[in-house]
Amino acid sequence: QNNHKSCRFNRGTFYLHYIDIYYLLEKIETKFHDISKSIAFNTVDALFNNKALEKALPKTEFYESNLKYYKVLLCMNGKSNLEQIMNNELKNAISLKCQIYNLKEAKLIYALAYISSAQVAIIIHWIRNDMQIPLYDISKLMQILATNGALEYFE
Repeated sequence: QNNHKSCRFNRGTFYLHYIDIYYLLEKIETKFHDISKSIAFNTVDALFNNKALEKALPKTEFYESNLKYYKVLLCMNGKSNLEQIMNNELKNAISLKCQIYNLKEAKLIYALAYISSAQVAIIIHWIRNDMQIPLYDISKLMQILATNGALEYFE
């Protein structure tokens, strides 16, 4: 395959910087892991303190400048861990905010999985669809769904 040519540098140059493609993927995921952790804590703080979620999320320019990375990492169907990383960081942030240190109660685990998966799914869907909805609208929707639930939103 000649996929390396689309990067505009040759295979030898690539291997001077990276062991293999999986190492590169790990480096990129690590970068976005740190970003996901920060976003998760800011988001949870905003949700629990009734602050505007839009202010807790990075500005639209951040998503626009990283869109190509997010689209690749979130559309690789099982080859990237970014979706799971985002989910775990959101669960951790909620657990810390609610002071849930003992996750042995099954209902808490399910509730955490539900809210984190829903929030991450919205962001992923938004990114995959080229951010067609303005950040303000998507953040408002996320806030409404997280605080009031989807059924109330549909009514």
